[in-house]
Amino acid sequence: MWERRTALYACLWFSAIQKSVDDTEAVCELMINEKEEIIQNALGGLIRYISIDR
Repeated sequence: MWERRTALYACLWFSAIQKSVDDTEAVCELMINEKEEIIQNALGGLIRYISIDR
């Protein structure tokens, strides 16, 4: 569980550096059905970042 959360935040860092959200969007689509609350919170942060970045 913690590895998946860390991977999500790594995508956020990568998106900020690369100025591209395509990969982050793909990861969010893959993990959207996760049941753990921690993963859902991380996904929410990524989705907010993607929507602000556009």
